Amino acid sequence: KSVKNSPNPRNYYRCSTEGCPVKKRVERDKEDPSYVIT
Repeated sequence: KSVKNSPNPRNYYRCSTEGCPVKKRVERDKEDPSYVIT
């Protein structure tokens, strides 16, 4: 869903596959600071 919008779909997809709901949020914030600021 948000993979297309996300600049790092690989990271998002990877986390989704692993099954880490909490890590997904932290990773997105840490790996995609621009995404969060936007």
